[in-house]
Amino acid sequence: MARWEFALETLSLLISYALFGAPATAVTLSMILVISVLLGGAGACIGSASIVWGIIFGLAFVGAPSMLSAILAPPVVRRLGGELEWRSSAFISFHGAIFTGFFLLLGMGFSGGDIPVTTRLMALCYVLLASYQYAVYFSITGVGPIRLVLPSGVQFTSGMLILLAYAGWINSVTILLTIKVMVSVIALLAVNYLVIHSMNHASEDGLGITLLEFVGFFLELIYDRPLPLSSMFKDGGVVDDIGLDVLSLRGRGGSKALLIASGVHPGPVRGSGSYDLPSKLKKNMEDFGLVMLAHGASTHGQDPYGDMSSDVNGAIIESLDGVAYSGAASDPIRASAGDARVIAQRFGDTVVLCSTFAPFPTDDVDPALGDRIRAAGVEKGLNVVYIDGHNSHGERGHVDSGTKRGDDLVSACRKAIEALVDVPLKPLRMGAASRGSAALLMIDTGIKTAYVFMDSNNALPEAREYILKLLGNHADVVELMTSDSHENIDLMHIHRPLTLNDVRDMGPTILALAAEAAESLDDAEAGFAHASLKMKILGTELVRATKELGKETLRHVWLVYVPMIVLADLAVIIIFMGML
Repeated sequence: MARWEFALETLSLLISYALFGAPATAVTLSMILVISVLLGGAGACIGSASIVWGIIFGLAFVGAPSMLSAILAPPVVRRLGGELEWRSSAFISFHGAIFTGFFLLLGMGFSGGDIPVTTRLMALCYVLLASYQYAVYFSITGVGPIRLVLPSGVQFTSGMLILLAYAGWINSVTILLTIKVMVSVIALLAVNYLVIHSMNHASEDGLGITLLEFVGFFLELIYDRPLPLSSMFKDGGVVDDIGLDVLSLRGRGGSKALLIASGVHPGPVRGSGSYDLPSKLKKNMEDFGLVMLAHGASTHGQDPYGDMSSDVNGAIIESLDGVAYSGAASDPIRASAGDARVIAQRFGDTVVLCSTFAPFPTDDVDPALGDRIRAAGVEKGLNVVYIDGHNSHGERGHVDSGTKRGDDLVSACRKAIEALVDVPLKPLRMGAASRGSAALLMIDTGIKTAYVFMDSNNALPEAREYILKLLGNHADVVELMTSDSHENIDLMHIHRPLTLNDVRDMGPTILALAAEAAESLDDAEAGFAHASLKMKILGTELVRATKELGKETLRHVWLVYVPMIVLADLAVIIIFMGML
């Protein structure tokens, strides 16, 4: 992990703990008063001013606005339909007390008690503080977005009023300066609001959700309190048929394992859709032995509207009724075309295909390609369980229809299917083992094949290569597949693939799984089942619209919005520094 990534992750964890594991309200309010007195007195000492006046400054400019913000924000947020705990509100205001206290220290200490300088610094401080509070309030309450101007502006407004009253008490020149500063910063906020408002309209037209609501969703991920994407699905989601292909393996004692190629994409991020579908199926279907929900031909267009785990669970169980089993299997074979490579093995009249582009990048595979691969099997009288190994993650790795990569993938799978049509079948023996997020399915036809399964988002190519070498002495053929689970996907780890260090740490566990699976090898039978169900999904059109909106918004940001904000900020700075 890069240092900056580690720093951001640490910061997010600290903020999350601070807001949701904050001290009691009374303790935090007391801390605000202590900070106000200490920083005000310190500023007075540095600026050679009266300590009494410094403490009064601290209580007036730091303590009073912070206390007002802590007390007034919760009822205002509650009135707007959100929820903000008192202790969280107090702790947010405590952050504000530290922030304003620092600026007061600068103004009093390093300006020699110069009132205009202190006034300007404090005004700037309140503007920045209002922006911070707005973002935090929005992210933890879900009250959106314009109505939050009031609670986020409590500390800003009260602080500026105190400044204005103080300036008027000093002299008319100072009060004019303060009014000028207030007008300029309000102008800045107005320009920034107009920019955000126009971007919100563009986002709402394209996605059915405002830009700030969309950003707020990701901010929520930091605090482990995700908002639902219901408004996006309501306006853009579609109902579609989703399929799951199942290789059912049973022994003398009944079901031993289910290898499932999922058409459900477990996403988009933690807290939405069926992000934890693989782990839930494993827990709910323990009677079927080892349950491996591997990533099939699916993209974010197949993201479910909500938690579909019970529906998927029921559809799979229903599909297993009346399955025809065979105790024969082929040796595994390999096929390739271009950069696409496939490991394929036949079980009775079913072919299991696991593809990879390693070491070249790959991520999701277009569902239409999965249809073409399954059709190639039907032409030969064979069922197909196609698995996207998801084991060579990298940038721009999507495998789309109408591209050379997509055609190469279909071509490699066709070669494998054709090669397995007349291949001799042998008695099937199998063993299975699982521990935590890792599982291993051992198939023995005279040649031992180890299918390693990880309940994780992706794997880097070097992680896949390490596992293949690690198990080189335990199996003749090894392949890694992942579930594409989005259980650990958040703002700080938008992909979070398995790294080389991850699999090195899991090395002893993987070796133990291989040994356990080899020891449990026994005669087995395999059968094919296909489960299908209707579900509300994001849909490829909405995903495409999201991507296009992102590109268009980015273009407008650089060409229009950024210059507008920069010019407005420059104008405010000129006024702010007293140059006009």
